[in-house]
Amino acid sequence: MAGNIFGRNLTLTTFGESHGKAIGGILDGLPAGLGIDFDFINGELARRRPGQSKLVSSRNEPDQVEFLSGLKDGISLGTPIAFMVRNKDFRPEDYKSIENTYRPSHADYTWDAKYGIRDASGGGRSSARETLSRVVGGAIAKLFLNKVGITMTAFVNRIGSIYLQEEYSCYDLNNTENSDVRCPDNKTSDKMISLITQTGQKGDTLGGEVTCIIKNLPPGLGEPVFNKLSADLGISKKTLYRTIPNKSALIEKIVSSFLEEQKLEIQAVKPNTKNAIEEMHLMAEKAIIHIRRMLPNVTFELQKYYPESWQLVENHHTGFLQEVIKENLKRGISEGLYRSDLNLDIIPIFYASKIAVVVDSSLYQQYGYGQDTVFKEFVLYHLHGVVSNKGKDLINNYFNF
Repeated sequence: MAGNIFGRNLTLTTFGESHGKAIGGILDGLPAGLGIDFDFINGELARRRPGQSKLVSSRNEPDQVEFLSGLKDGISLGTPIAFMVRNKDFRPEDYKSIENTYRPSHADYTWDAKYGIRDASGGGRSSARETLSRVVGGAIAKLFLNKVGITMTAFVNRIGSIYLQEEYSCYDLNNTENSDVRCPDNKTSDKMISLITQTGQKGDTLGGEVTCIIKNLPPGLGEPVFNKLSADLGISKKTLYRTIPNKSALIEKIVSSFLEEQKLEIQAVKPNTKNAIEEMHLMAEKAIIHIRRMLPNVTFELQKYYPESWQLVENHHTGFLQEVIKENLKRGISEGLYRSDLNLDIIPIFYASKIAVVVDSSLYQQYGYGQDTVFKEFVLYHLHGVVSNKGKDLINNYFNF
């Protein structure tokens, strides 16, 4: 099963089931002579341990790791490091009544369809408990990277529709561990917790996003060669170049896919909104998610090095986006939320022509503003220019993100 193995130079192979006797792994490729800080590893395990709040599983596990090989007096030998964490609170009998039932939002059906057999006890290998082995392997990798000055930190930046407003540098990341949802901003954390609680009471779930910050990474680490893409895809270079002749063509396909995804998401917004202002709010949220996925200098790079791809972006703005704004204006006017004297030809052009400026983070970095904040201000600037007195009251109802 390929999903059990991670890495190339440093390889982690994991084993165990949620309600089996133990979860563990084998870490191979770690150099000899690395001091293993057991307190640090157990501290990392404690961070993911269940039962810490009402928001997570109530399962009670001490999660203490045992090392079986590869260490001598706490020093790595350069041989495979085997470890395991014994399950204490495992009760496979609790799942007898549903062993023939596929649970929603679990991998039960998929697992059965793929292998023809499954462990119904807590999801078996598809349980989140399997991540325990990854935490141990990751903690050891952290110890090695710390030795050469490379540091990493991560935090939750979004849960559902609630997300951090600014760049990570605006927050005290040391505050992350004080939050039940691992969000460094107290107010945003409280909103996330409230949303999770409300959603859980409705019997539903939410998705989220995590930001990882890696510092002091030396230049040249990794694989910069474009030819390696074929190996990563598991195909020959001949097959790759038959489909994508050069890097410019690859960038063009990526941009096209990105714009089409954005288009489909925006088209799906209107039927699910009560009015034009709510529609703008939800479209702004979708746009911000896409902006977050963009590298800070992507606008400059496309304009300078990939003009054909940038033309796709401009066509998207002058075609699809202008039409979306025009239809939103029509809707707002008919609902009495926008002024009736608006020019439906000029305003959409104004809006679309400024998008490239809004997403160019180089213009705002000196002031410490992230693209999220800039885009929010841009949308509010637009709305305040078109709303009627009736519409003004609704802006604050929706745009408090």
